[in-house]
Amino acid sequence: MKISNAIRVFLLLQMAIIFHSCGVEKNAIVAHRGAWKKNNLPENSIASLRHAIDLKLPGSEFDVWRRADDSLVINHDAL
Repeated sequence: MKISNAIRVFLLLQMAIIFHSCGVEKNAIVAHRGAWKKNNLPENSIASLRHAIDLKLPGSEFDVWRRADDSLVINHDAL
């Protein structure tokens, strides 16, 4: 079975998040679709995810969709 590069990248990202979460304090704040609200950034955008990192939040929830061509995109609504 051959795994596409997009799926391989997604799995590596998921493993990194899981391993990182092992060192996170209990009940820590996690950004929802990135840290977008205060600076009026688009939800699920690279800018909102980077802002969550800048705020040193332990995690950020975001939506990932797989397109028909097996590419992965971050977007809130189905494509």
